[in-house]
Amino acid sequence: MVNSHGYSWISVVNSKIIFVVAFIAIFLGVASLSGLFRSEPKSKPSPQVVKVEPKVQFWRSKVAIPRGYPVDRAKLELVDLPVSKARRFHVTHDETIHFVPDMIARHAIQPGDVVRNSDVASPESSDYITLITPANKVAYPINVSAADIKSMAIHPSNRIDVLLLSSPGSNVNVQDSTYNNIDNLSVSMLFKGVKVVAVRDNNDTKQPSRVLVALSQEQVAKLIIALRIGKIYVFHTGSEAESIYRDVVVRDVLPSYSSVKELRGSITLQNQSQVN
Repeated sequence: MVNSHGYSWISVVNSKIIFVVAFIAIFLGVASLSGLFRSEPKSKPSPQVVKVEPKVQFWRSKVAIPRGYPVDRAKLELVDLPVSKARRFHVTHDETIHFVPDMIARHAIQPGDVVRNSDVASPESSDYITLITPANKVAYPINVSAADIKSMAIHPSNRIDVLLLSSPGSNVNVQDSTYNNIDNLSVSMLFKGVKVVAVRDNNDTKQPSRVLVALSQEQVAKLIIALRIGKIYVFHTGSEAESIYRDVVVRDVLPSYSSVKELRGSITLQNQSQVN
């Protein structure tokens, strides 16, 4: 038989084992709870930022523009496209054009073509006159009254008519204004619709301005003679056909005009009749 002391020892051992097991269980529970509270909260997914693609601006032609012809805003359109789409037109950055009066195309431009600043020329460009002068033509200067240039607003690419004031047997092209011999004065059409390639305006209205016009070699020879014998006048080309122009003489302006010789002749005849 087991005595009372044996049962007492066994119970003590069992109680210690139970205590150790309970302590381990409590420790594990506390450790798991501590880890749960210490675990970092799951981060919320950040919203995706939508990137806006940059855009570029450039100019495209709305119409066909031949070489040497005027270029202005009315013939172009400003395009605003994302870079990815602009690359189809070989454009990767903004293309700026410095618009100035009387600007012309350096080469033929087709509808839809991208137009850059390098595709146009201003009157200050060194190749401007070469570009604006038609093929087989030369630029030749004509001195014109500065006041007439301003009043008629003549600009490059305009078309003008050139008239000659002359008198057979007399040199009308005198430097002063004392020319009073108006016998047989006439005005005739020298050139019609010639192209202006440049205007060298003179701020002093008392001094002539210079207009460069595109002429053939034959026209240049004709103009040289005309400048030597008469006075040149220019004005904007009208819509009338050249065939309606004819020489205008003094009697067309003054129907009652009589020359000095005619007056002297009539006086002589009157004196002779009185004597007789």
